[in-house]
Amino acid sequence: TICQYKSADITLAQFEARVTKILTEECCGMDLDIRGVLYPKDNRFPEWYGLPKDHKQNLPLRPVVSACDSPTTKVSIVLERILNQLLQFVPAHLKNTTEGLDHIHQDCPHLQAPAGTIVATLDVVGLYLNIPIADGVDATIDLLTEHLDSVKTFGLTIAQIRKLLQFILESNYFRFGKQLYRQVDGVAMGNNLAPPFAIIFMNALETRLLAASEYKPRLYKRYVDDILLLWIHGKERFAAFIAHLNSGHAMIRFTVQTTEETGSIDYMDTTISITNAGQISYKLFQKPCSSGLLIDYNSAVPFHIKKAVAQSQFLRARRLSSSEQLCADSEEMIRVQLRINHYPDAFIEEARAASRRPKRT
Repeated sequence: TICQYKSADITLAQFEARVTKILTEECCGMDLDIRGVLYPKDNRFPEWYGLPKDHKQNLPLRPVVSACDSPTTKVSIVLERILNQLLQFVPAHLKNTTEGLDHIHQDCPHLQAPAGTIVATLDVVGLYLNIPIADGVDATIDLLTEHLDSVKTFGLTIAQIRKLLQFILESNYFRFGKQLYRQVDGVAMGNNLAPPFAIIFMNALETRLLAASEYKPRLYKRYVDDILLLWIHGKERFAAFIAHLNSGHAMIRFTVQTTEETGSIDYMDTTISITNAGQISYKLFQKPCSSGLLIDYNSAVPFHIKKAVAQSQFLRARRLSSSEQLCADSEEMIRVQLRINHYPDAFIEEARAASRRPKRT
């Protein structure tokens, strides 16, 4: 990882003054009502904390910087809204699991892939912490320049957006205990900008790598740093393709899991299976570490909300299942989850039945 932290010698007043200065210099084209809201007021330093990854060995910590009420938060939100508009131009981008499954259906009618197809998932190791800010900013500005006519920039020019991006991403100050630090490179998880910035950076990288590869995946889709692909060119060429990806950037590495050994693989909240003949199926997946907590049936929450919670879970089970038999398996997972949260069996079965009724037109 390239992520480094250095002690910082800056007061909150100095931090706020820097933000005020760049807003005054770089946001002159913005509507005055919008710009006035962005100036820092009643702020605090971001706080660093770690979330245990309890689904991994040795419980590594996921570093998070809580940036709520930071001097840069409001500017980050405006930039996030600009960057989010660019995601429609990222071919691999997935909004959710269902969209990924829809792409499989489109690519493989009747869920039939060529015999010997490998389903694989790739994970980008520590993506947020390993994005070089300069590379990410260049990728963002290139995509913005290409699609400027389709993006609302709130009166900001491309040059101003570049300067604001660099300033926000290089001002990763945070407090840990009583000491102040600055994250030298990478993007702080907790920054509003982090998800779209990471998605756009990966788009630039994968576009270059896929174009340079002689053999390409039949399907390549990505949810932030989780990649789903279908490969039809054999094991040896797949290994060469992964080696090609891992040589594409000094700081970006991919871990890989495939269906070769067990015939199935977990991707987000689905288990995807494929036979040797290429028949694909999928059902709901829940991580073993999942607590299964939902709104408790005995909680002081309106009854219609509890009904909506139960029905939506059964709808999710159906949406993420490729057959009636697999749907029955997925629904049983939901039954167990609802019972953990003290939902009565009669209530559960009514919610399941309601989820299967045709929608009113």
